[in-house]
Amino acid sequence: MNWLGPEELARHATFMRPRRQRQFLIGRILLRFAAGRLLGVDPASIMLTERKNDAPFLRNVPSSLGYSVSHSGPWVACAVSRKVALGLDVEMRDASRDVMALAEAVFDTDECALLNAKEGMLQITAFYERWSMREAAFKLAARGYQDGRHFSFFPHPKISMVLCSAQPLDETFFHDCTEEEGDGPFSVQ
Repeated sequence: MNWLGPEELARHATFMRPRRQRQFLIGRILLRFAAGRLLGVDPASIMLTERKNDAPFLRNVPSSLGYSVSHSGPWVACAVSRKVALGLDVEMRDASRDVMALAEAVFDTDECALLNAKEGMLQITAFYERWSMREAAFKLAARGYQDGRHFSFFPHPKISMVLCSAQPLDETFFHDCTEEEGDGPFSVQ
């Protein structure tokens, strides 16, 4: 917690549920570590400014740095790029939800038809991938990028994770992190 600035500590204190506090803390740690590793600087030196209803602003890094953080249930994900704007979404798949009812409320007719053609876990997986695509694209659009969207998918048995970038990425990699596994508050496998 000593890496968090006053604004981050104040925001952390507003979360009433312990899980949400952990998600926030882990997201900030992941963001600092990922940006620090990419830039070759001490993660503790990276300063964040909180912004209402927006991603945090990284104050002392190159303005070209792209980054995005997402969480769902016990999962927290972070993506960084030296010069490409990013939007990231992770969604824990919930087989108990009526995904077709959700799809009909937010997806167009063609997307719903594609989902209707699938059954069981294939339908659930397809729904969450489409949902994650929309969320990731929304995050990228919030940074001013409406066009030139490129998507990267990270296959996983429990989650859908999609990275939307303003330009094609040279490389991507995925570290599997969840707060429910391992000995500490989160583990990297």
